[in-house]
Amino acid sequence: MFNIADYLKIIVVFHKRYPSCPIMLQKPDVYVPILAGKSDVTKDIEPFIKGMHCDNEGNDNISWMNPYFNEITGMYWAWRHFDKIGNPRFIGTHHYRRFFEPKDVIEVFKGKIVVNMEKEYFEEASVLNYFFGANIIDNMIKLVHTNLDMNNEFVKKCFTEFMQWDYQYNREMFVCPWGIFDALMRYLVGMFPYLSQHVYYGHPYPKYYRNMSYVIEVMVGFFFYCLEKSGMFKLHKASYFYFRPEGYEK
Repeated sequence: MFNIADYLKIIVVFHKRYPSCPIMLQKPDVYVPILAGKSDVTKDIEPFIKGMHCDNEGNDNISWMNPYFNEITGMYWAWRHFDKIGNPRFIGTHHYRRFFEPKDVIEVFKGKIVVNMEKEYFEEASVLNYFFGANIIDNMIKLVHTNLDMNNEFVKKCFTEFMQWDYQYNREMFVCPWGIFDALMRYLVGMFPYLSQHVYYGHPYPKYYRNMSYVIEVMVGFFFYCLEKSGMFKLHKASYFYFRPEGYEK
């Protein structure tokens, strides 16, 4: 009998206490809860969901960067601890309060990559204009020129198109084959030296000390945009279910 959990794992990244979403309970062996930022003393809490991993387990982790890199520390842990999550052929990432519907998730078994396609910009603003308002676009452009081959006409064309787009494959939510996830993480890790140098460490406002987390979010979207434009993979563009239990803030 085909057991989806033998092939697919979806990491669910938590950063604080929050109830388990009912969707997780439908296929508990598929979903792998990870507590991100465990090395941050301000988040020094014990796992609160059965079977929850922490992103500081093992020697190879970047848990301490969670306040600046957000969900990527949980993704990095899963990437470097493949065996701890069951050696899946397919992997996805969800948030503790944002989940794809199961009917969208299984599209990965049809040869597609599932992404969150979302329009969240104001007054038809492009990705470029929206993130310029967040004061990170200069870093975005420098990062691309430093880490990607902008002499490659395909990459240059994709980047120009993507930055004028008024939608985004954002929230770092996706489901894909493990090989694509491995390529994504290698692509992001190559940017870590630049990202780490441009964090506003110690700044009192999240908008500023998390500036590189917004860059990462956009670069994940750009990665999937390039895959789509290459014609190598088809994307299944999904929206997410927002889990907001009574008594918990947005």
